[in-house]
Amino acid sequence: MNQRRQFLKMSMGAVGLLTLPQVMEFAKAAEDFIKGPDVKDHPAKQLSSHVWMIYSPDGFPTAENQGMMANITFVVTSKGIVVLDTGASLQ
Repeated sequence: MNQRRQFLKMSMGAVGLLTLPQVMEFAKAAEDFIKGPDVKDHPAKQLSSHVWMIYSPDGFPTAENQGMMANITFVVTSKGIVVLDTGASLQ
């Protein structure tokens, strides 16, 4: 019984090692699909002493703006920063 368990453990380990490159390739492809392409940073513009905004020139997602379609506003208060309209994408 003990030899059979040892054989099964070694067999499963060998199968795992043989399939490792395919698993790593699949994981990389899945990460690329979920994350998407890099998007350039848009600098925040200071509107007043306590208000900053990342401005989106277009109201709809286009190839040129890479989906940047939300104006994101930051208000600096004595207790922290308030974020208004946090945008529409992971990036």
